[in-house]
Amino acid sequence: MKGTAFRLGVVLVAAAVLLPAAPLLAGRDGERRFQWGSPEDDLYMAGGRVTISANVKGDVVAAGGKVVVVGDVGANAIVAGGEVEIIGAVAGDVLVVGGEVTIRGTVGDDVRAAGGSVTVEAVIAGDLLAAGGQIRLDPGAAVEGNAKLAGGELDLRGSIGKNLEAAGGEILISGSVGGDVILKGGHIEIGPTARIEGNLTYESRSEATIDPQARIGGQVEFIQTEPLRRGIWIGVGFVVLAVLAIFATALVLYALFPDFGSDAARTLLTNPWRSLFLGFALVFSLPAAGIFLTVTVIGIPLGVLILVLYPLVLVLAFLTTALYLAKLVAALVTRRPEPAIGWQVVFLLVALVVLFAVGSLPWLGGIVMFLAVVFGLGALARQTWEVYHAPGRSGF
Repeated sequence: MKGTAFRLGVVLVAAAVLLPAAPLLAGRDGERRFQWGSPEDDLYMAGGRVTISANVKGDVVAAGGKVVVVGDVGANAIVAGGEVEIIGAVAGDVLVVGGEVTIRGTVGDDVRAAGGSVTVEAVIAGDLLAAGGQIRLDPGAAVEGNAKLAGGELDLRGSIGKNLEAAGGEILISGSVGGDVILKGGHIEIGPTARIEGNLTYESRSEATIDPQARIGGQVEFIQTEPLRRGIWIGVGFVVLAVLAIFATALVLYALFPDFGSDAARTLLTNPWRSLFLGFALVFSLPAAGIFLTVTVIGIPLGVLILVLYPLVLVLAFLTTALYLAKLVAALVTRRPEPAIGWQVVFLLVALVVLFAVGSLPWLGGIVMFLAVVFGLGALARQTWEVYHAPGRSGF
């Protein structure tokens, strides 16, 4: 058991470090630039274009602009890329993130996938957990366990052995489900070839379109969602409280460490791309390192400390980006390289309001908030390094 836990920890850390680094490891010709391990054990690869043709006995961890796994994988496959295609058989789990994701072949355990579009043509022995702009379950696809899906458009033509839970703007079911179906969506359609052995429960603003030829073995329950007006006011209230709470936190931190926050924002201004790449690596590697340390027993105290402090670090990273935007706008308005503190405080509040307002938008909001955290995290890390390695300085 300890050996399995240690092996899982190594895979998590390796994935967290390699996946964000893919753009840096790619050459001009787009060929592979990094490889660690061998097909006889675990294989780690990253580059502009990564193709794994050999059969691998252990885990596969790969990242790149385009990643294609053709050979069979004896354990787990952890893959990230702009375009990802898994063709070979995977004996264990599949964890994949990408702009365009396609999973074929067979999977011996669970699949967890996220991407702009996720297409499943595989036979999956376990469960399927997927999120994306578009999710397709092709007619030849089969999920022997449960399926939990979330996306803008869901087109489900394959078979699901147990239960289905799905949420999306548009949901079409024309395949088979061996258990109960729970849906939340804007437009829901049950096609003529749909076969649902259990109950169908769905939440929507209007009743679903259910073809008379569709077969539903259990009860059909329609739950009409509340008007959007109430949800909008709840969302606005949440944003206001979040902005005020983070603004108060920023004022306290600024009072305690007046120079450090400004220096970190300046670091982001002078080296934004370095901050982006470093922050992108840290946002994944920090929690993975914490998990790894906790499974090594001896590193439990440090691992728990990392996991506990990680949310606070993300908040500080977000504040760093907001402070950077505040200083930038204040400098433009006042036409001074170093605006007065009062102007910075005012525009910090404005920056937080704008970030949260944009963050509430579908899809785009999540990307903006994620980039705000990533940029700030990289700047914080670089500034922390400079503070503790600068001659004559011993603190913030």
